[in-house]
Amino acid sequence: MQPGNTKPGSFEPVTGVSLPAKILRIFVFSNFFITICAVAMSSYTAQDFQYSLNLTLLVFTASGTLCSYSFHWLLPSTHNKLSPREKWSLDNRTLLFILFFIGAAGSFYSILPLVSHYMALLPLIILTFLYSSGKLPRGPFVFFRRYFIGKTIYLALMWSLVTVYLPIAVNNGEWSAAHTLFLINRFFFLFAICILFDLRDRDSDTLQGIKSFITILPVDRIKYLYFTSIAASMVSGLILLMQGYSSASIFAMLLPVFMLIFIYRYSTMTRSEIWFYFVLDGIMMLSGLLFSVFTLFV
Repeated sequence: MQPGNTKPGSFEPVTGVSLPAKILRIFVFSNFFITICAVAMSSYTAQDFQYSLNLTLLVFTASGTLCSYSFHWLLPSTHNKLSPREKWSLDNRTLLFILFFIGAAGSFYSILPLVSHYMALLPLIILTFLYSSGKLPRGPFVFFRRYFIGKTIYLALMWSLVTVYLPIAVNNGEWSAAHTLFLINRFFFLFAICILFDLRDRDSDTLQGIKSFITILPVDRIKYLYFTSIAASMVSGLILLMQGYSSASIFAMLLPVFMLIFIYRYSTMTRSEIWFYFVLDGIMMLSGLLFSVFTLFV
């Protein structure tokens, strides 16, 4: 079913799905797609600052993403009604276990050459585990899930650190104003996307008593926060342009941000998981794809 045919406020049905749609679901739900997104975003940071691509870091980023997301979807759902992806994860736990161990093995293998950067790596590993730990059914993690007020900021910051700060730190880049502006641009861009995901889960999170900015704030304030984030991302990019960044680089950086202006309404009406986990996640890595094209042909 195409996203446009999804009834607002409901999950898309899983019956009567075409073969290409089933293949796409496997590609997305098995976490391969989000792994590609993470690698593309990390590569973009290195290329933009003219660092050599660190293949070991890219393997670590890919393995860590596959491991953490497989772990996340292996944990029990916190929702009263399972989504199609949660049902798929339940039916394919063996596959997710295999992918989790592949990701864990790849992470362990690739982190050894990077051990000298443990001050940058260790906090990110801990932060990644803490985010998924909110799905654990007992212990202090239940409290963590219910009162994780800043989870939208947390997730956007975590992705920003992994895909911006980590490539710079591993390449021993001397931190500059340009790095800060690039990080700000990435954070507010991702924060806007995270708002859309949390808006989708707002009703179910509210019913479960989960406290976050998105469940506490009224919808009109959330919309204001969303567009303010887009503005902050665009302004940081324009400042980079004034500091001498090429127009092609800024175009690649800001086009995906500009696209977010036009998808807010539809994203609040649909719960199509392909829309969220393929289209919106795909927008995250669009800057990297555009920058690579410009590098090759411009």
